[in-house]
This record gives sequence, C-alpha cells and structure tokens, in this order.
Amino acid sequence: MKIFAARVGAELERLRAEEQLRRHRDDLENTVRRRTAELEQANEQLSALSRMIITMQEEERARLSRELHDQLGQQLTALSLELQWIRETAGQGADGLEPLTGMVSEMATEVRRICKGLRPMILDRMGLSSALSAHIKEFAAHTSIAVRHSIEPLRDMDIDSTKAISIFRIMQEALNNAAKYSRADSIFVSFEKEDGSLVLTVLDDGVGIDPDRQRHQGLGLAGMRERAALCGGAVEITSARDQGTRVVLSVPVE
Repeated sequence: MKIFAARVGAELERLRAEEQLRRHRDDLENTVRRRTAELEQANEQLSALSRMIITMQEEERARLSRELHDQLGQQLTALSLELQWIRETAGQGADGLEPLTGMVSEMATEVRRICKGLRPMILDRMGLSSALSAHIKEFAAHTSIAVRHSIEPLRDMDIDSTKAISIFRIMQEALNNAAKYSRADSIFVSFEKEDGSLVLTVLDDGVGIDPDRQRHQGLGLAGMRERAALCGGAVEITSARDQGTRVVLSVPVE
C-alpha cells in the first residue's frame, strides 16, 4: 500500500511539474507572439514613415524645380538677352561685358542642371520611357561606361506619377552604384511590361556588392526597397564578388 501511495504521489508530482512546464511554455510563446506583433507593427510604422518622407521629398523637389525654372531661370534668360542687346547697341564699347555674359550663360546652364536633378522635366513632358532613355544616354556620356538598353515605349499606358518617379529614381540609384561601387565597364538596362507588371532590370559586369554592405542596407539599397514598396512593387538585388550586380524591379500595373 505504501509503495502504491508513493507511486501515486510521484505521478501526481510529475503531472504537476508537466503542468507547470506547460504553463511556462505557453507564457513564453504568448510573450514571443506579442513581441513579434509589436516588432512587426513598429516595422510597418517605420516603413510607412519612410514612404511618407520619400513622398514629401519628391513633392519638395518638384516645387523647388518649378520655382528655380520659373523664377531664377527666367530672370537669367532675361538678363542674358539684356546683356546681348547692350553689347549689340554699344558696339565695341561693350566688349567688357563679354565675361559677364559668359557667367550668366554658365549660371543658366547650372540652374537647368539642378532643375533636372530635382525633377526630370522630360518625365512630365514625354513620359517614363523617354525619361529613362534620356537619363541612360546622359549617364553613359558622363561616365564613359558602355550602356546598352532596351526600353519599351509605354506612351499608351497611364502610369501614375508616384510609380513613374519611383522607377526613375531606382534606375538612377542602380546606375550610380554600378559606376561608383561596382566599377563596371558595361551595363545593360531593360524596361518592359511583363505579365501585368512593369519590370526594370539593371545588370552590370562590375566587382559586385560587398555582402556586408547589402546586409546593412548600404549604397541606397534601403531607399530602393522603400521606393519600390511605395508603388506596390518589389526590388530584388543579387550580386556576387567579381560577377557583377543585377537589380530587378517589378511594379504591378492595372
């Protein structure tokens, strides 16, 4: 009888221990789920804030570009015409104005360059495909990197401004990375509509991106991903040492 009672007591003790262990496990799982939910919520809030900042930046860039073009740009144009009229009227007596005329012309060129960097006007005037092609040509001329491209004309598509500027900026960033960090000799860029999505691909033959930089979201990689998320898309970046880098952006369209 004593042996039986001892066995029952031991079994009850084991059951109590198991129950206590189960409760601790449940508490731990609940804590993990709660912390995970809080972390996901914080990440969502951070992403939303990042997207809002990007949107505000683009709006401010567009405003500054318009003001520079409409005010300072027009004033410099008027000043240049006025100087030209004075030189033509005064004849040889106005030869001293030639350096000033050159300075005004250089300032006007710089204002146009700044305006284009803030907000590429061709994007609003000619559409996304034309803007991509124009920037690729300027990039190739500026860097002397051989750039081949295949840009599908999308004039018949109604692409909203948020998607258009996001695609344009991501291509800008990918090209800049290829020139500055990958040290590429050649780059291939394609842009096309594929299975209900706009797909941008930038492929270079450079040294690749350092894995540590990728993990720490360097080189503007985080910005590219946030811009992609802003327009409901996704960007995939693959790279290997001495095997180049491939950036693929996919943005859904109706």
